Amino acid sequence: MIDLKKIPKIELHVHLDGSLNIDKISEITKEDKKVLEEKMTAGEKLSSLKDYLDKFDYAVSLLQIPDLIRKLASSLREDLIKDNVIYAEVRYAPLKHISYISMDEFIDIVYEELNKDKKLKVKLILCMMRNDSKLNNMKVINLAKKHLKKEVVGIDLAGDEDSYPTKDFKDLFDYANELKIPITIHSGESTNYKEVEAALNMHAKRIGHGIRSIDNFDLINKLKDNNILLELCPTSNVQTNSVDIYKNHPIKLFSLLGVTYSINTDNRLVSEIDLSREYKKLIDNRLVTIEGIIKSNLNAIKYSFLTEEEKVTLFKKYNDLLREM
Repeated sequence: MIDLKKIPKIELHVHLDGSLNIDKISEITKEDKKVLEEKMTAGEKLSSLKDYLDKFDYAVSLLQIPDLIRKLASSLREDLIKDNVIYAEVRYAPLKHISYISMDEFIDIVYEELNKDKKLKVKLILCMMRNDSKLNNMKVINLAKKHLKKEVVGIDLAGDEDSYPTKDFKDLFDYANELKIPITIHSGESTNYKEVEAALNMHAKRIGHGIRSIDNFDLINKLKDNNILLELCPTSNVQTNSVDIYKNHPIKLFSLLGVTYSINTDNRLVSEIDLSREYKKLIDNRLVTIEGIIKSNLNAIKYSFLTEEEKVTLFKKYNDLLREM
């Protein structure tokens, strides 16, 4: 079988604060690794998405001081390169990291650290939070516009969709769309397919997770007709109890129905996963083939928020690396 680590990879859905390196955190904080794992990882399964989101709290508390931000962003860069990721869109919520520095300074530090090695190209997606105020989320949109096509390539809505439905954010997404900011929205992860329908009415070109789309055939057709990509994160979906067991993840059905998707980790630390291991789990459970994995990476390039010129360059790099395998 092909060495899955050698496959060049594209990751469109990876959270900064959920993907830090636990060894680096242990080194910095002097905390025992097992204690950190209890705080920061999901294990095999939690009872809900909300329990999963609670695992972010400690990482967020660390990502406040410039020196720590640099060290932890650097460790993510190294982990992505070890996994043979050549392009990633890393997302985070700016207003969670302003205890000691400005939102602009945070962008500068993270972007610089993540792009220090030419093997890896990284852009940022800024997350509005469902439980935050309209005023604060407007600040995130304006920040994204300020840095658009430089460090930032898009905007997202994240958090507890059970308590804060997508439809309540239409004004914000209309505003982001007017500013020509590319949009992806976490939806249909833990609730129902109607959340995905709502996201499509808010100018989303990609859907974070979107697994409940499988419950409505009209929505499946709408995803295809509107060229929407699902950012699938199988291990995370099991851990949040959005899918009961791994072999029942709908990724295979999405393939059979012609829905476009990419494969992602969501949170490398919280889920204790990288793309190489995610690919192996998918293959072992007969949910995808090697050819399907390659196709998902090509989909990820096509649906990335890069410029068309940047996509052409990335397609060439990806295909060159494939030929070298």
